[in-house]
Amino acid sequence: MRVILKKDVKGLGKINEIVTVKDGYAKNYLFKNGLAVMVNDKSLNDLNNTLTKQAEFEAEQVKKFTEIKNKIEKINLEFKLKTNKDKAFGAVSVTQIIDELKSKHKITIDKFMINNQDKKFDLGVHIIQIELYKNVVAKLNINVKPE
Repeated sequence: MRVILKKDVKGLGKINEIVTVKDGYAKNYLFKNGLAVMVNDKSLNDLNNTLTKQAEFEAEQVKKFTEIKNKIEKINLEFKLKTNKDKAFGAVSVTQIIDELKSKHKITIDKFMINNQDKKFDLGVHIIQIELYKNVVAKLNINVKPE
């Protein structure tokens, strides 16, 4: 029997996939627990409408976050650290970068969006990768100078 999954089912498939299962499994488990519906004209039409709406939403999100990405990539943040003979006291943290973006550029990001292994940045120029959305990654330039 062919069914459309309404939720992810481990070992079977993901939401909105059409899969073939045994009749007993579909009737006694999938339908009973609201995990799937039988494939028919109405359910296929509903699935197509859902997938169309999801695609439109994804396109809107990608467009929105691409605009933010373009803004971020034009920004060069500068920070100053106290130094002693080219050795910095401390480092610039992710929190400081987020605060600077929010206060001066009105761009709000979350610390989990930053992909860099280093979470502290000392003297020099750094490029930080910020994953804004699926496959939308902005590169922010940070310049840390001696005070």
